[in-house]
Amino acid sequence: MNDNELINIFIIEDNRLFMLTLKAHIEIAFVNQKMKIYCFETGEACMDKFKEVKPQIAILDYHLNSITPDAANGIKILDWIKKEHKETFVIMLTDQAEKLGGMNKNHFFAKNILRAKR
Repeated sequence: MNDNELINIFIIEDNRLFMLTLKAHIEIAFVNQKMKIYCFETGEACMDKFKEVKPQIAILDYHLNSITPDAANGIKILDWIKKEHKETFVIMLTDQAEKLGGMNKNHFFAKNILRAKR
């Protein structure tokens, strides 16, 4: 991708502070890249916009039920994303990396490596 191409990124994360911090870090790290970052606190909240935008990148939390206990988890949303638009590059975030073994994600990052150390 070149610097002139608009990249659409979805961040789906139920921890609002973590989500906004991640968004800020992406904007700082890729300051010369044209991008639009959409933030959602539940997977369900992103579905309609996903069909419209078809983002190139989705950053998805494994657990998405801290706000709404019956919300779809990251696995259900990952499956839905891959059925809806398999070209979307998915990065899973988790603090339980061992659970991501055979899933259809592109990469995963343990959340604890992204947190600031004191």
